[in-house]
Amino acid sequence: SRFIQDLGLDSLDVVKITAACEDDF
Repeated sequence: SRFIQDLGLDSLDVVKITAACEDDF
């Protein structure tokens, strides 16, 4: 998404963040 691109994150970072968020739930 544009938000992710603005942060300068790559695909792997997105996967890591998504996994971390899922772990929190």
